[in-house]
Amino acid sequence: MPVLKDVRNTIEIGLPSFKGGKVIFYDGFLVSDFEKISRIKDTYKAGIASLIALIKEWNLTDEEGNVLPVSEENLKKLPAKDLVVLMDEMRKIIKETEKKTRKLSKSS
Repeated sequence: MPVLKDVRNTIEIGLPSFKGGKVIFYDGFLVSDFEKISRIKDTYKAGIASLIALIKEWNLTDEEGNVLPVSEENLKKLPAKDLVVLMDEMRKIIKETEKKTRKLSKSS
């Protein structure tokens, strides 16, 4: 029997403002992510919630060296150019997911 588990792959990217900074993205959403994000009416907040859902982890820390959680509060602390890089990666993931979904629906 197939085991129901998270089968997403990950993608690693860097951030322009943080030398050595890395962000690990999932390559797609789960249905539970769509359920939560679809309830958000504000486009900006939906974008931030989408980023939070797609970011598996990052290596950004506080001054004591503790890894910070991926959260709206911490995303707001990023320079705008880093947020743009994250949003661009998210758009690529969404676009690729749409392509794969269309391909699968055509082959059915």
